[in-house]
Amino acid sequence: MIKVDSLSFSYPGEAIFDGLTTSIDSGEIVSVVGPSGRGKSTLLLLLAGILKPSAGNIEIDGVTRSVASQEIGLVFQDVALFLWKSVIGNVLFGRRAGASPATRARANSLIASVGLTGHEHKLPSQLSGGMQQRVALARVLANDPRVVLMDEPFGSLDTRTRWAMQDLVLSLQCERNFTIVLVTHDIDEAIYLSHRIFALPKDTDRLEEVVVPFPKPRIREGIMREPGYATLRNRLLELQ
Repeated sequence: MIKVDSLSFSYPGEAIFDGLTTSIDSGEIVSVVGPSGRGKSTLLLLLAGILKPSAGNIEIDGVTRSVASQEIGLVFQDVALFLWKSVIGNVLFGRRAGASPATRARANSLIASVGLTGHEHKLPSQLSGGMQQRVALARVLANDPRVVLMDEPFGSLDTRTRWAMQDLVLSLQCERNFTIVLVTHDIDEAIYLSHRIFALPKDTDRLEEVVVPFPKPRIREGIMREPGYATLRNRLLELQ
């Protein structure tokens, strides 16, 4: 469980959060939406321990996280792969256990789980954008994180590839039960993936928590026809 207690943070001359309190259950998927500049990415960096709050604290499973931890994985829109390393080299890079035979076998298993079997020795320049995002996801999962923080990871992908990546993330999360906090500008993506959505409205420091009422597993072709979908979507758009 992630507990955020009375969290405050400011950039010089600009207060972003003032006494933010919320919690996220283990194995939950929460999306964060809101206008640009409202603090969505800042919240992820605070959860990751990369930024330090000016007041309050963040706990993960009862332990205060004041610095970055390998139990927390980060996936960004900019995949930041090592261009001179192969797919398997990128996945192995973050492993705490090094490149032992067991670790290499684990890396190959992860590469298979993200659908890149046969591409292990290719360089990032030989991969499509969607394939590069799969490598970035496998690299994060190589450390068996309990929490995965994702900042607009699919924003630069075409629609079909984006949908495929969303389904891949849902499949892996169901299999491994890690917690996900996802920043996105795509309201439909937030609804499709999430148990709850945190909306950070413009011109206010409050956080609106919206429960997504549709049961999982969800079918993409059917969720938009669910009663209440349009109402939920319009409410979230109004909070942007």
